[in-house]
Amino acid sequence: MSRRDDEWLADIIEAIAAIRSHLQRGTLSDGLVFDAVRLRLIEIGEAVKRVALMSSLPSPTSRGKTSLACGTASLTATSTRPTP
Repeated sequence: MSRRDDEWLADIIEAIAAIRSHLQRGTLSDGLVFDAVRLRLIEIGEAVKRVALMSSLPSPTSRGKTSLACGTASLTATSTRPTP
């Protein structure tokens, strides 16, 4: 069973709230606060990767090839050669 994008996005929101809470307890010069914030940023990065991966997958109703870089579908071929 895979998680849905909205669950990953909820994880990001929770991590942001946790970072705010950590920063209310001290500054980043405190090693414990720094480590706690760093771990939450890692959690955010993992969630963002999951959302990006899920959005780059082709939908069952899409036609044409889907670009993993931008998640768009194109029905026409593109050329790198200049047109006359």
